[in-house]
Amino acid sequence: MKYLAYISIVFFILSCSDEKIVFEKNDAVEINISDTAFKLLESYRITALENGVLDKSLKNYVKGTITYHGTEIPVKLRLKGDWVDHLKSNKWSFRIKVTGDNAFLGLKSFSIQSPHTRSFLHEWFMHQIYLREGVLTTRYEFLPVIINGKQMGVYALEEHFDKQLVEAKSKREGPILKFNEEGVWETRIGDPDTYHPLPYFAASEVIPFKKNRTMKSPVLKKHFKTAQSLMLRYKAFDDNIEELFDLDKLAKFYALTDLANTDHALIWHNLRFYYNPVSRKLEPIAYDCYPEKVEMSVNQPIFGYSKNKTSFPDFSFIHYHLFNSSSFKSLYISYLKKYSSDDFLNAMFNELDSSLTLLENTLATEYPDSRLNREFYYNNIKAIRDVLPEYTNSSVNYELQEYPFEDFTYTNTYYYNTGLKAYLSPFQDSLTNTVQLFNFHSSSITLIGYGLKKSKDSIIALEANITIKEKNGNSKVHSLDLPKSTKTIFFVANNRRLDTLKVSISKWAFSKRLIEPVNKLTTAYKPNPQIEINTLSKLYILKSGKHTLSGDIVIPKGWTFVLQKGTEINLINNAAIISYSPIHAEGSNEKNILIYSSDSTGQGITVIDNYGNSLLQHVVFRNLTSLNKYGWHLTGAVTFYQSNIIIENCTFEYNHCEDALNLVQSNFTISKSSIQNTFSDGFDSDFSNGTISHSIFKNTGNDCIDLSGSNVDINDCTIENSGDKGVSGGENSTIKINNINIDGAKIAIASKDKSSVSVSSITTKNVDYGFVAFQKKPEYGPAKIIVTNSNKEVTSSNNLIDTGSILITNGDTIKGTKPIDINSLYKEFN
Repeated sequence: MKYLAYISIVFFILSCSDEKIVFEKNDAVEINISDTAFKLLESYRITALENGVLDKSLKNYVKGTITYHGTEIPVKLRLKGDWVDHLKSNKWSFRIKVTGDNAFLGLKSFSIQSPHTRSFLHEWFMHQIYLREGVLTTRYEFLPVIINGKQMGVYALEEHFDKQLVEAKSKREGPILKFNEEGVWETRIGDPDTYHPLPYFAASEVIPFKKNRTMKSPVLKKHFKTAQSLMLRYKAFDDNIEELFDLDKLAKFYALTDLANTDHALIWHNLRFYYNPVSRKLEPIAYDCYPEKVEMSVNQPIFGYSKNKTSFPDFSFIHYHLFNSSSFKSLYISYLKKYSSDDFLNAMFNELDSSLTLLENTLATEYPDSRLNREFYYNNIKAIRDVLPEYTNSSVNYELQEYPFEDFTYTNTYYYNTGLKAYLSPFQDSLTNTVQLFNFHSSSITLIGYGLKKSKDSIIALEANITIKEKNGNSKVHSLDLPKSTKTIFFVANNRRLDTLKVSISKWAFSKRLIEPVNKLTTAYKPNPQIEINTLSKLYILKSGKHTLSGDIVIPKGWTFVLQKGTEINLINNAAIISYSPIHAEGSNEKNILIYSSDSTGQGITVIDNYGNSLLQHVVFRNLTSLNKYGWHLTGAVTFYQSNIIIENCTFEYNHCEDALNLVQSNFTISKSSIQNTFSDGFDSDFSNGTISHSIFKNTGNDCIDLSGSNVDINDCTIENSGDKGVSGGENSTIKINNINIDGAKIAIASKDKSSVSVSSITTKNVDYGFVAFQKKPEYGPAKIIVTNSNKEVTSSNNLIDTGSILITNGDTIKGTKPIDINSLYKEFN
């Protein structure tokens, strides 16, 4: 809601006037584009208006700048939108990328558009609800804009799909994906009102946003391959949807779609998904969530209940097959009940009332009919309540329907995005690429050659032409072994025999490449006879004794995994313990619990328990690595995600992975424990809250304590021989340290990216730098360190304070005036 403060300063609210909005120039977002660049955008706009759509060829970026509160920021921008409603008025829509080490209001990429393109306040209202219900969505606000000195009035600002979207919601960076929609818009050029029934959905690839960064980063590339596989399974209507999605968030997403009658957001090419690399699940991102016609009555108030039509073509069945799952349907119904209550809607309106009033008055000066229609939502929830009992008791099973596609056999028509597709097979050797070919065109095609370049004069003829039949329900996959450097396939379509056509070999996999499902432990699965299953108390109990596990233990949701005193677990042959339920491991001084790997391959423990209560007492974790299977790549030998966890008198040692202990979006207490002799970081907290007390961290290859987006209190702790930082706080963390001794570190205390670290009573020895405060990520801001009750020797040690960051030592303030070369600093330590 911080942008609303800007608006309240900017505008003279004239709620009963038809006057144009007035605002001070310095408070507006001022965009400047050169005359040459502006004329180029104008030419794109004219062409788009002629074609009826803004196709890919018209979405080229030009350079410009944004000036906000006196600060000039370099950007690239282009025209934005698919339909030309974004371009018809003098308020064109723009996609904007901030360049260099800069950000705008914490964003690196975003769009601005006229508020009318998203039904004024309806889009904003639903974004607020999605945020409150824990469903990912883009940041969506309103700001005044000036373009080349001309006041343009209010624009809606919408965040684009970048890592800032998920990190701002306390989630680890992971790929954001969509189905490629270029096939849809290719057919609309020059003919926007004609819908060609083509296999758009079947021919669409799964592609990531930020393609270059995704493919250049080894970590993101791994995550993308897993995410792509899950999306392809979704596209192939895999029934095991709990393997693919965070079902709870998916059910909320669909139920809130019913609340607002925003079926537009469910069109297949509007779907956006975030791959959560910790849970290994896809999460929906609410987007385009506005009702296209507020005055329209609701014909199907519950999207998942279609009693009159039970079979759907693939582009709709992508949704309806979800509702065949009893577990998903149950969650969906529970959220329909919640969101269709007057109490829920009243609470939302009451909470947002002051902001809504301000925005309504603001927009009304330019758009008199833009006020939010509250009655629309009450009518929707009443319609849901009326149908909900019938849906709850229904047993509709939806089926896939064959869909007749347009036939181009007797025409000269060929569309590249719904024609021949070529993809690299995942199975390659050192000399050749196996290329998989799919024909989605309505007539047969004949392969005539390939090329090491894209030009037609580079054709290398095949030994014999190959014919691939036209698209049908059981299209065959054809494979060719071609040289590694092959870039292009040349062919002739049966209905265009005089033209040699070509298709580039895509890097995006297409076939249904299955990631191995995570096996669920059931009463029929007995990895060890010492496991006792108590169905009454919902317990899996591993009895005291020595156990060697060469296969995984996977605990399903709704149980508790209990390790008794004196238990020893030897994980070999890449075995792992994965629990979707809390874990209780209560050892004692006399009989601790040992989890180790004699062959150094054991992949540790991963707990994902939706804020259940776990307990670790007197447990030793030794010689483990992190989970790396099922397309799942984690960093911690011991990982807890969305958990409440108490760790007492535990030891984490000789673990050879990125983090000995990693807590993500969890609440924790760590006391009287030690983390030592680790390959990289000792303790890594991501977006978590907790306390660390009376604990020892030593001999870590990297940071001893690394905190990101976390609120943590550290009391009475010792750090010895840290490979990098003793304590590091980043990404807007708040850390309070009392009584800490640091002996041996490159940096004793580091605060970065809008973090605040308060230190009371610290002693340091053998450190290169005592306190370092800096900004590394442009979307954040300067950092702060406050030191009290420390001797002069400590506070006057070698410190580094970046421009804008602050170090306060015993009341004396040092504000950084020179930028720190962060890259050089990190190189110095490596």
